[in-house]
Amino acid sequence: MHTWCFCTLALGEGYRNLARQLAADLAKFSPGVTFLVLTDDPLVFRDVPSVQAVYHRKRSVLGYNDKLAVIKKALDQYSTAVFVDADVRILAPVHLSPEVFKPGLRTFLIRTWAWMRETSDTSPEGPEWQKNDLRMMAILVKEFSLPNDGSDIPYVVEFLFAITKGGRLDVEAYLRKWNQLAEFCERRRLFIHLGLSMGLAARLTGFPVEQHDFRGVKFFEPLISGRDQVPNKELTPEEYEALNATITRYKYSRGRTTFASRAVEALKKRARYLRIKLFGLDLINC
Repeated sequence: MHTWCFCTLALGEGYRNLARQLAADLAKFSPGVTFLVLTDDPLVFRDVPSVQAVYHRKRSVLGYNDKLAVIKKALDQYSTAVFVDADVRILAPVHLSPEVFKPGLRTFLIRTWAWMRETSDTSPEGPEWQKNDLRMMAILVKEFSLPNDGSDIPYVVEFLFAITKGGRLDVEAYLRKWNQLAEFCERRRLFIHLGLSMGLAARLTGFPVEQHDFRGVKFFEPLISGRDQVPNKELTPEEYEALNATITRYKYSRGRTTFASRAVEALKKRARYLRIKLFGLDLINC
């Protein structure tokens, strides 16, 4: 019986299809390990080996912060939760190193708030998400009386990470603080910055967070693979494009939409935001 599992979030048709594709990779390259999927349609996974599909209704406005609900559900059953974004491919047999299973948070990529500030493009043509990051960091620094330089505050890049409970660590305190920070951000209309919440929650609760290379997981992730793997010749440009096509065909294919369907989706987002404003955001007791 495994003491750990893979897990992901699959909300909406595109991400459900991506999760099914990832499930096939894991069944091939990590057979027998449970793949826990929180999804709005568990029946989609009824014929997929090793998948434990759990119904989940989107709680955060855009769904990004719902990754916390995935981690909580996984850690209720396992000692270690290895989260993998649905739009990732696994390319070879998985061999996780013992460091992954040490109590705390291990993530493939970690930055600091100082690094984020130094590398942000603040020009008018710069990406809006970076401007939102800077604004959110300024608000959090003031709210929690944090040091202005941010050199010791981690920013977690959250497409591949593992959280392990055990020892004297209070993982529940970490998850509660993550939830508190996620709610704080969502109330201020900042819906996609869970890397800030994850890292700051670790800093405020003393939860250990470290970068780990996950060398035993040969993966493809469009942004990371495009930046890091192709120049190092681990993937040829042709291999990159072929793998990327297996993701974009689902991720950006939403089928035919109508004005009415877009209006309904906009109303649902508005309703989730109002619910958070009125009643808060609970991603732990879903």
